[in-house]
Amino acid sequence: MVKDVRQQVGDRKDNNRVFGWGIAAVVVLVVAALIFNAFFRRPDSTPPSSGATSQQQPTPEPLGNQAPK
Repeated sequence: MVKDVRQQVGDRKDNNRVFGWGIAAVVVLVVAALIFNAFFRRPDSTPPSSGATSQQQPTPEPLGNQAPK
């Protein structure tokens, strides 16, 4: 029975080690993607300036103050 407990402790340590390496790999991939996007962004992918997106709407004439024609 002592051997079973030791085996369980060893298995738990192995599982924690594999889990830790998995988390580290995911973090490295996310950081690599952020660095890639920061340095290799295409110049035409910039968002348009605020002047290009805003359009001037004509002001509507008030309906109540119209002179008869």
